[in-house]
Amino acid sequence: MKAMRRAMRLDDATKREMILKGRPDKPDSCWIWKGTEPTNQQFSIWYGHRSVRLNRLVYMLHFGPIPDDHVVARSCGATRCYNWAHIRLMKRE
Repeated sequence: MKAMRRAMRLDDATKREMILKGRPDKPDSCWIWKGTEPTNQQFSIWYGHRSVRLNRLVYMLHFGPIPDDHVVARSCGATRCYNWAHIRLMKRE
C-alpha cells in the first residue's frame, strides 16, 4: 500500500488546482489535505521543487505575497487544513 501511495504523487498543477478549487460543498469545514507528502509539525508539501508549508502556499495562491513582517496561521489549528477561510495573517512579534 505504501509503495502504491508513493507512486501517486501529485504534480504542482494538480496541487494548485485542488487548493484553488477547494471544497465548495463544505465552505465552513476544514478541508484536510490527503496528499501523500511527508508530515511534520507545520505540514509541508513539495511545490515548485521545494518544501512549502501548506498554510503559506494556500495564502499565496489565494491572496498573494506574504509581507515580511507577518506569519500565516490557521484559525482552526488543523495542520492539514487548506480551507482559505481558515487562513489568516498575523503580525510577527
